[in-house]
Amino acid sequence: IRRSVAKPGDAIVVTGLHGLSRGGLELLLNPDLGDDLDTAERVKLIEAHQRPIPRLDVLPYLEKIPEQIAIAGMDSSDGLADALKQICNASGVGAVIEQSRLAIFSGLIKLAGQENAMNWVLYGGEDFELVLCLTPELAKNLVQELGKSASIIGKITKKTQIQLINADGLIVQEILNLSKGFQHF
Repeated sequence: IRRSVAKPGDAIVVTGLHGLSRGGLELLLNPDLGDDLDTAERVKLIEAHQRPIPRLDVLPYLEKIPEQIAIAGMDSSDGLADALKQICNASGVGAVIEQSRLAIFSGLIKLAGQENAMNWVLYGGEDFELVLCLTPELAKNLVQELGKSASIIGKITKKTQIQLINADGLIVQEILNLSKGFQHF
């Protein structure tokens, strides 16, 4: 799996939910927040931050893909937007991400509101999920095998921009604003 082999027409698959670790960090820094969260939602967010689980469980499914088929991808530990940017830059391509396909954990919306939750999904970091670019057929097969723990969120394009679009196909934002993204220091 390399960042540099994404091709126009590839489907973009993400594993798991993004933004949970950022939500957990917020709860740890501000324990008085999240009054609307039930115990399970609060625990899920905090656990995502304190005990992230790298998606090694996906490897057996990827090993089924013939060796001659290139898979572009990387983990999203520095944020979903950052992973997309790195893959697209390394491959000389762009992407269109469908906002409606980005799953947002209901507890994250309760904690942060819809707009902040979406920003945390894109820029939160520390989620240790995977972002993979595959042919549409292989992507569908992978999502079927992984079930609810993966989804197709968009596609790779020839244009070198990364755009988030709404259900009407209108650009919601260019997601190259990595000043919002996770920063180690």
